[in-house]
This record gives sequence, structure tokens and C-alpha cells, in this order.
Amino acid sequence: MARPYFLAIDVGTSRTAAATARSAPDGALLAASLPLGRNADSTPTTVFVSDSGLLFGDAAERRGTAQPERLVREFKRRIGDDVPIVAGDRRFSPQDLYALVVGWVIGTAVEREGQHPAGIAVSVPVTWGEYRTQLVRDAIGRLGWSDVQVITEPEAAARHYESTHPLESGRALAVYDFGGGTFDTVILQKMPDGNVDFVGSPVGIPDLGGADFDDIVLRHTVRAAGIP
Repeated sequence: MARPYFLAIDVGTSRTAAATARSAPDGALLAASLPLGRNADSTPTTVFVSDSGLLFGDAAERRGTAQPERLVREFKRRIGDDVPIVAGDRRFSPQDLYALVVGWVIGTAVEREGQHPAGIAVSVPVTWGEYRTQLVRDAIGRLGWSDVQVITEPEAAARHYESTHPLESGRALAVYDFGGGTFDTVILQKMPDGNVDFVGSPVGIPDLGGADFDDIVLRHTVRAAGIP
């Protein structure tokens, strides 16, 4: 039987990525990207609502070309909004769509690895706070994954950096995270007990990301071209 593995998932505003990690016989930690897309490890964070079910990622994008009214994008930015998202004849809360993407990634990992992960971690923006984080945690739990660990994206980045470039006790690390939907920045410090913890309060802009710049460029192009 294959060695147990752990699964990490990042559902971004624009793209979704995942990785697996397992212990090697010599005790080293072996991490590898989990291929989700056709031409890249990551895949678009999109959901297509068909009459027969849901499609995710590249498959959703392909179907959405012909039926864009059934394709849902950037729902991560809506988490915490009580207004449902309507696609086709179905209604979804943003956090349920987020959880469905997580469930799809877990299913992809199980199919590829031949077994369920021994543990699952999901990263979220540090500016979400406890309310939106709990909404996501509850939505994932309703799909049957109640033991998922939720970690902030800057903290995950800092832990990865520290695992490959160990910090001396007392040294600080700045994380600058400009994603598709949010901008977060945080300072973390290596503590005497070996943990890497936040210093002060994380700050950021919850509604500024690459998607906003894409929108500005598109609007400028349409305006400059005189297209209605």
C-alpha cells in the first residue's frame, strides 16, 4: 500500500492549486504539485452548472464558452454575502461553491493517489477574519470533510519558506501576497519554541486583486476601441 499523504488546497479568486506531501523513508518530506489543469498544475476557479451536474476548472471553462450564463467566476470574493449566486436554474451560496471546489480537488487527489489523504489543509486570505473563515469551514464540513485544517495564505507561504530556508530564532519574515482578489501583507517571526507566528496584526485590502486590474484594462480597451 502506498505511503499516507497529506493534501493542501488553495482555492484562489482566479485559479485553484493543490499539492501533496508524504514522508520519505529517510524522514524527509516530499512535496509535489497535484495536476489539476490540462496544461498547468493549477486550473481556473470556475464552476459550470449543467442540467446533469457541475463541472470545474478547465472543463467548466470549455463549456462556459458556449453558455457563459451558466459559468460562475470570482465567487470567492462574495463569501459572506447573503445574496445567492444563480446559474442555470440553481442557487448557491458563495461558500458552498468554494466548498464544492475543495471537494472536487479532494476527489481528484483520491483518484490519482488511490486512497484518501491522511490530512487536508485549505488556505484562506488573512483578512477574512473568523466570520468568513468559519463560513468556509462549515460549508466544507457539510460535504463530510469536518477535519480540514484552515490556515491563512501568508502563514502557509511563511511555513513553506521556513521549511526550505530555516530561520534563526528571532528573525522576521515579511510576506507580500497580491492575489486575484485580495492583497495581504504580514510579518512573521521565528519564535524560541521553533514556531513561526504573526507579529502584530496582519493588514491588507480585502477587495483589491489582479481581477480588478484585468477589469480596468478590459474597460479601457473597450472604451479606446469604441466598442459598445
